[in-house]
Amino acid sequence: MMEADFEEQDFEILRGIVSRVGLADVRAFGMTWEDCQDFLSRLGYLVSVTVSETPAMA
Repeated sequence: MMEADFEEQDFEILRGIVSRVGLADVRAFGMTWEDCQDFLSRLGYLVSVTVSETPAMA
């Protein structure tokens, strides 16, 4: 991240996300799936999850 070039308009969003991720290893500030979905949404991504059945194990 230190060497990366970020878009100026994303700087505040990224700073907030990185500060939140930095606290995620503390039990009281754990992250949920909804948190991750929100972070990606604020960066312009749409999250979708596909669940597939795996073939039965013999």
